[in-house]
Amino acid sequence: MLGSVAWGLGVVEPQQNLTSVGLLDPGRSEVGWRQRWFAWSVIGSLVIGAVAVTPLAGRPMMPVPGLLAAYSGAFMVINLLLAVLLFIKGRVEERSESILLGAAYFYVSLIIVPRTLSFAGALMPAPIIGSSESSSWFWIFWHAGFAVAVIRYAESHRRAERRIGVLRAMGEVIGAAIVATLVATVWVADLPPLLGDGHYAENGIARLIQIAVLLITVVALVAVARVRSPRPEQLWLLVGLVASCVEIWLTVHSSARFALGWYLAKAGSLLTSLVLLISLMHEITRLYSEAAVSNKMLLTLARRDGLTGLSNRRHFDELLVQEFRRARRQELPLSLLMLDVDCFKGFNDTFGHPAGDDCLRRVSAAVRETLKRPGDTAARYGGEELAVLLPATDLTGAMVIGEQMRVAVASLAIAHPGSPFGHVTISVGAADMLPLLVSDKAADLLCAADQALYQAKKTGRNRVCRWSFVEEVERGVGALA
Repeated sequence: MLGSVAWGLGVVEPQQNLTSVGLLDPGRSEVGWRQRWFAWSVIGSLVIGAVAVTPLAGRPMMPVPGLLAAYSGAFMVINLLLAVLLFIKGRVEERSESILLGAAYFYVSLIIVPRTLSFAGALMPAPIIGSSESSSWFWIFWHAGFAVAVIRYAESHRRAERRIGVLRAMGEVIGAAIVATLVATVWVADLPPLLGDGHYAENGIARLIQIAVLLITVVALVAVARVRSPRPEQLWLLVGLVASCVEIWLTVHSSARFALGWYLAKAGSLLTSLVLLISLMHEITRLYSEAAVSNKMLLTLARRDGLTGLSNRRHFDELLVQEFRRARRQELPLSLLMLDVDCFKGFNDTFGHPAGDDCLRRVSAAVRETLKRPGDTAARYGGEELAVLLPATDLTGAMVIGEQMRVAVASLAIAHPGSPFGHVTISVGAADMLPLLVSDKAADLLCAADQALYQAKKTGRNRVCRWSFVEEVERGVGALA
């Protein structure tokens, strides 16, 4: 059953790729065909079930002790949670419609409290406030008030209404609940009687009031159906209102507590709120999933150089410190390559900056394709200078990779009349370090690789030069010996 509900609400549908929709949009939540199909299936089942059960609605059933208290508690919690979620949704999206709908559910979560206290047998053998007649009038105020609040919500979609805040909406609801409580308890004697011998009175006024409540709920149903909105909450509010109509219908025909229709009406009133609550929870899950994907996308963009697609300088600096600490902890070598495009200023002066940018992209792609291990990272260090971090790699391995990169760039055969080689080339400086033995600063490795690059430039370009901390330390130790 739960699996069917999840499938129908679309919870199990695969998440849409955010690269096709841009930034996270809390308002973008179109109703899919699965949700429509499932919602209309529920509506059809409710209507067919109500028609089938109506002749049997008054059949007495076995009383369930404590059911009313459990029902009232569950009903209050579900509607209060739903109201809070809708209030938050309205505040975040700055939409009065969601706040007004939250006010409708906040109202019924409040009105259920005095109704339960006035219900003989719910908590105490006798009503705590009012009388059994009060309980019936609370039922009237509950359903009529909810329908009126929903109509106001639906109308707010069609006309420009001054923005309403959560505190104002809550104040209006609390005021309405207090008035309804006073009328149903203090002034109940002045109201038409709805009960006779513990059952709904078989008189014209009682029936007329019950039918009026049903008609108001139908009006609310039609008002919501006319709202043109792609949001799932409209669809599931519609389902909830159908369930509310069915509940009122069965309550009218059951006449007494613990009849078949009475039990089904209680289930219907819970369904009225539960379907929208599940829809909102699905919406929250969708937004959370999209937010997680968006955060990953933003993190990736923040770490990438926009021109070359390599890691940017900031990400490289972070990785250098991380890998330095890991190498020191695991007693492993760490190597770094510094690469520079030879005579790049002359290339820009000859062909222009757009061609220079394209040249950098092609050189960066060649460098990236040379790397085979996931842990190896190439970054744009600045201008036409690149840096390649090689964890768990000694200087010999770094020299091999540096030479492969030099050959890969030369193989591109990008014409460069200002270069002594006639095409674009790179100079590479390679350095390695055993952090545990020779240094406690990651910047030392960077300085060593930069020194090796300077040597490559100084000795003719288009070559790989080396500088090793390990060899320097060994040479120093040998001199001391």
